[in-house]
Amino acid sequence: MSKNQNLHRAKGIKNDEFYTRLEDIEKELSNYRQHFENKIVYCNCDDETKSQFWVYFHTHFAELKLKKLVATHFDRTAFTEKAEYSGGNDADVTVCVRTPLNSHGDFRSPQCVAVMKESDIVVSNPPFSLVQFYVKYLINNKKQFLFIGPKNCIGYKDVFPLLRNNEMWVGVNNVPCFVQADGSIAKFGNVGWFTNLEHNKRHEPLKLTKHFDQNEYPIFDNYAAFNVDRVSDIPIEDDFEMIVTEEQLIDMQRKGFDIEILEKLNEYVSN
Repeated sequence: MSKNQNLHRAKGIKNDEFYTRLEDIEKELSNYRQHFENKIVYCNCDDETKSQFWVYFHTHFAELKLKKLVATHFDRTAFTEKAEYSGGNDADVTVCVRTPLNSHGDFRSPQCVAVMKESDIVVSNPPFSLVQFYVKYLINNKKQFLFIGPKNCIGYKDVFPLLRNNEMWVGVNNVPCFVQADGSIAKFGNVGWFTNLEHNKRHEPLKLTKHFDQNEYPIFDNYAAFNVDRVSDIPIEDDFEMIVTEEQLIDMQRKGFDIEILEKLNEYVSN
């Protein structure tokens, strides 16, 4: 199965389980360590018996100077539980206090929303099919967050304005693959991190060398904007309107490039 087929399958089959690898969590989280001191971290789509997010924060609890770690997860067949850890034995990831929930653990349920409201930072890998709702849930509750999602979600009408208005941005790395419930690996080609936590990569200047030349940049017949094929082709001049791809927008967002990206025709131009 191709990388893109895996992504469509993950979005279409809502009960599919894709677990984030610890190595990918460690690679990304190393860019945000300064944000976690004395914070309550809530992993709201994570079974503490399976989640590598739980493993990461539990084993680094004292090192990150966390206040508390909380996890809940969804199970369509049974009521679930809330797991809480406040320190004392970081190496043993089974150490926690478990409290039964009177629900299936959907992150939108009243109990899970109440837990979220008491937390400081939400970190998880939510179902790809619910990313649009997940973003609204985080933004509406004014939470700091770091989550994994399909990169094409930046074209969603409720997500694009948040990136444009600097209310959220892409993380540092992509997530190339996930572990499935049967232990096999599913590879993905269009998945990354999204956050409103500052990271240094975001402030690296985007080095531009090209100057605008109408002979080199085709103008759209039905829209007063020119096409840019690669990030390296973006002209230094900033008084032109241009159409870019998702990958280019992600690269510019990752490096803090301040530019008005246009939504054309179907509100977005994808790769």
